[in-house]
Parts: sequence; C-alpha cells; structure tokens
Amino acid sequence: MCEKILQTTARRDPGGSSYAYTRPPTEAKKRSGGRRTPIGEGGGASLITVLVLAFGVVFLPKATADDAVLQRFALAPADPASNSIISFNVTATVSLRNPNMYRAIEYGALVVTFSFNGTRFNDSVSVSGFKHKARKTATQSVRVDGVGKPIKLTRPGVGEFRTENDTGSFGVEMRLDTMLQYKGRSHPTFTPPRVVATADLTNDP
Repeated sequence: MCEKILQTTARRDPGGSSYAYTRPPTEAKKRSGGRRTPIGEGGGASLITVLVLAFGVVFLPKATADDAVLQRFALAPADPASNSIISFNVTATVSLRNPNMYRAIEYGALVVTFSFNGTRFNDSVSVSGFKHKARKTATQSVRVDGVGKPIKLTRPGVGEFRTENDTGSFGVEMRLDTMLQYKGRSHPTFTPPRVVATADLTNDP
C-alpha cells in the first residue's frame, strides 16, 4: 500500500470545532513554481568540461634531449662555405612525454636527423616504433657518426662554428619525424609537425 504525503493546514471555526484543509500536491507544486532543484546542481557543467578535455582533445608529445655528447665534431671549411665538410660522432638520448590523460600513442618508425646552424649534417637514422602509455615518459637513444660528410653552411655559419668550437659547446638540433596513432581515435594516423629537441652538445676532448 502506498501512502500519499500531503501538506495540511488547520484552523478553528467560530463554533469551536476544528477542521483540516488538505492542499493537493498540484497546488503545492504551483506555489513552489513547479521547479525541483537537483542535488549537486552547478557541478554538472564542470564535469562535462573535464570529460571533454580528457577525451575530446589530444596533444602532441613533448621532446627534450638528455645526455647529448659529441665525441667528435670537426669542420673543414671551404670556399665557398657551402663546400665545407664535417666529421662527427654524436650520442644522444631523447625523452618523449605523452601529456594526454587517457590516450596512448603508438609511434611508427622515428627518423632522426641532426643539424647545426640550421643545416643538416647527417644521413637520417631510424629508430623502431613503440607504444607510449598515457602520461608516461619514454626514452630513446641515438648514435650517429660520419667522416668527411658535406655540410652546406653559409659563411656566417662557418664563423659560428669557430666561435662555438672555442667554447667546446655546440648548439645542435635533433629532429624526429614519425607517424602517430592516438589509440581510440576514429581517424588516428597522421604526420605531425616535427618533434624537435634542441640541446647544447659538449665536444669531449
């Protein structure tokens, strides 16, 4: 059996007897404006915003170069400067951070190139692809070397090499090209802008 809870008001008549007037639920609803305030109202918009940001937006990985060392970095300048040649031995570790909260990233093969003063100086090398969990940091080590490789520097570029050679520290840029796949996306595979890690590499004696 179901009981209806009704609102009541009581008043006494002039004869001394009392009676109860029962207000039906519809009337009570009209007096309240017919509106019910749900528990936790006001938090729904924030929750929806967080969910949209977590699942509807993806971010590119962030790269930093760690433990980058030049075992050899020697330039033989020429005239014109674009005919210069370089010998090098570079070892570097790059850290990739996946900033996405719930999206793993699957990398294709990573193609790695190095440049000095905006000019590439190595043949590209490839690092095997891998799966990168959400909110995790992955590291990859790369080693490249070459003797007498052409480098198309400008005259100011040759001057910059001499200046940095005096300090023993070179500004070398490492680039990684790859195909990314965000797990769970309907159209997941694309070529992102190059992931770039810039570091000052020390030329060891």
